[in-house]
Amino acid sequence: MHIEDLNDDGAGPWLAGLDDLWQYWSSAPPGLAGRERRRALFGSFASALQGRWTHGGYNFRFAEQTRAPDAALAHDSARAEATLQAMFSRLRKHGPAPTWSGTAEALDDFLDRWLLFRRHRPYVWQGDVPDWMIPALREPWAACVRELGGDAIGARAAVLEGNCLADDWGDHGVALVLASGSRFCVLQVGLWTD
Repeated sequence: MHIEDLNDDGAGPWLAGLDDLWQYWSSAPPGLAGRERRRALFGSFASALQGRWTHGGYNFRFAEQTRAPDAALAHDSARAEATLQAMFSRLRKHGPAPTWSGTAEALDDFLDRWLLFRRHRPYVWQGDVPDWMIPALREPWAACVRELGGDAIGARAAVLEGNCLADDWGDHGVALVLASGSRFCVLQVGLWTD
């Protein structure tokens, strides 16, 4: 299993706010792929969104391993729990079970829960991210998912969210789990609001 903890990675670029974030991803540098794309995603979003909270902030982790291309849902669900246990040593066992869906639907749910707050979090300013910014801010995450095989036939994804699942999960952490072909990946956003 390959795990990237991008919290102390010097991941860049550093951006001052939401407007800078939108401008950066509206004309992102060409050739971003793999780890460099993830570093740019994580660093830019974490820095630009830092001002949302009086305290706290964002941390990002990524994990990848192989899976049997024809793995059953039950096997992928068990793999999700085992992967998260490897990523977070103090993670509570038997956390929320994944509810699998298509990758586009799961990606929208993932972004809604920590970036757009459309479905949850009444204490967040609902006008925080204007609708006209959403396509440019969604696309780099969609490109990352496509690169990991999320547009393949038979690919599936799930979103896991929980409060205080582990000390380093974040009080509102969210994970996007992707199973596609022989790849099994987890993108996790650790979100602290206090």
